[in-house]
Amino acid sequence: MIAKSDDKTVVTTYLSHEINEDSHLLELFKLIGDVSSARLAIDHKTGLGAGFGFVTFGTKEDGHKAIKELNGCVHGWDEATMDVNWVTPQEQPKCPLTSSSSMVSTGNTVSNCNNFVQ
Repeated sequence: MIAKSDDKTVVTTYLSHEINEDSHLLELFKLIGDVSSARLAIDHKTGLGAGFGFVTFGTKEDGHKAIKELNGCVHGWDEATMDVNWVTPQEQPKCPLTSSSSMVSTGNTVSNCNNFVQ
């Protein structure tokens, strides 16, 4: 788990239930740029993805691009609205499995995210 600030790592929350392996997260973000690592948090009770993960890019610029192009993107059969931001020290992401807050779209739609989400 990433515990400190890193200028090449983003945290992504509110992931679709379709994203249930590290490789799925990697496939999604490698369309943005060179990915050094992709780690999906797993719910140990169900064995499924917990709805958030960490992605480290080869460059800070690719991290910026991921935030710009994927933050607010609606994806997956469950039409989850992804939140992508820089990792901060002791990141405690909001997990959609435990959060009661509603998701708000930031303007991206399924149609303009399809080139990133297969």
